[in-house]
Amino acid sequence: MKQIVIVGGGFGGVSCAKELLKKIKRKNINAKVTLISEHNYFLFTPMLHEVATGGLSRENIIVPINTIFKNPSFIFVKEKVREIDTKQKQVICSSCCIAYDVLILATGSRAHFFSIPGAEEYTVPLRTLQNAHQIRNKVIAQLEKAVLLEKNEKRKKELTFAIIGAGPTGVELAGELSEFIDAFVKSHQGKIEKKEITILLVHRGKEILDMLPAYYSAECRKRLEKLGVTLALQSEVTKVEREKITLKDGTKKQAALIFWTAGFAANTIPIDKKHYNSYEINMQGNILIAEKKEKLKNIFALGDCSTFIVNGIKAPMLAQVAVKQAPIIAHNALDNLGFGKQQKEYVFSLDGFLISVGQYFAVAGIKDVYFSGFFSWWLWRTIYLTKLYGWKNKIRVALDWTLNFFYPRDTSEVE
Repeated sequence: MKQIVIVGGGFGGVSCAKELLKKIKRKNINAKVTLISEHNYFLFTPMLHEVATGGLSRENIIVPINTIFKNPSFIFVKEKVREIDTKQKQVICSSCCIAYDVLILATGSRAHFFSIPGAEEYTVPLRTLQNAHQIRNKVIAQLEKAVLLEKNEKRKKELTFAIIGAGPTGVELAGELSEFIDAFVKSHQGKIEKKEITILLVHRGKEILDMLPAYYSAECRKRLEKLGVTLALQSEVTKVEREKITLKDGTKKQAALIFWTAGFAANTIPIDKKHYNSYEINMQGNILIAEKKEKLKNIFALGDCSTFIVNGIKAPMLAQVAVKQAPIIAHNALDNLGFGKQQKEYVFSLDGFLISVGQYFAVAGIKDVYFSGFFSWWLWRTIYLTKLYGWKNKIRVALDWTLNFFYPRDTSEVE
């Protein structure tokens, strides 16, 4: 029996496992698919900012991996992977070793702090479920603390929240944070006013969302300003201290809480003791050895942990890229084992891009057609709702969103 091992339980790993199991069942292939992950759940990261700001409960965006795969050819292993040994064809974990015939790496990404002093120590990124809980609890604790202070400069400083990085994650977090704070203010009946609170979105570029078409930045900027978010553009951060940000021009910005959404880096595992910043892959998904451009035998990669260059441009770190790579990698993995006719190639394309900015507003682009407002927001929610795993989660999310029409956000701390 052939052993196909996938490392990573995010969009790339789960999508690839689903594709493999479909093919194994359809073609009656004698193979097992083993998925290794540190967490026993799949996390729907596009909705993470809503968990951080009281729009959704954590249970709505996580699904136990074993409930996704009710298949005798599937095995889940909850382990931390330390390294890959290609000579022994083994995945070396914290407490065991797992043999493979074909290995697929889908280890995702992590927050990237660009070696900026203090950034990792004094900011909270938004990448994991734990991060979302940290942000929510810290914001609530800070607001509760400020309510007890007299209205002076100290209170104003205690009510300043900074977000570093105005890419999609930063923009979505800023919009949701503004509305989360609105709910808190209303619940405290005059003890605190929204105008006392500053949400500062700091970005090194000339415009927010500068990696996307200009329509996105223009519409999202108008929306953020309407929500009371202050933009600090062309503001490169060079140092972060407790409650303080230093910019390249020497300017210092005070903030009680600082959140980091300035970028992500590939999350990689050493292969034969060699460390990789990212796994460079070819059109078939094979990992390439940078110096020789030779491919590693029987090892593939997809999603955020990989680098795929198209016409000199790196494919973006997006869930839809990983999901589209998955059927290609699954086919080629089985082909490597002798269960296919020839390798397939991944052709890069994007279906479109959606960014929500608070309640009832989003910006959407499909091909060359752009639109914004309530319909875009409804479309954003509908598309993501269909992509959630499990009917229970779909129903829970739909119910939460419906209740949000009639009731304020939950501003209680989470354990």
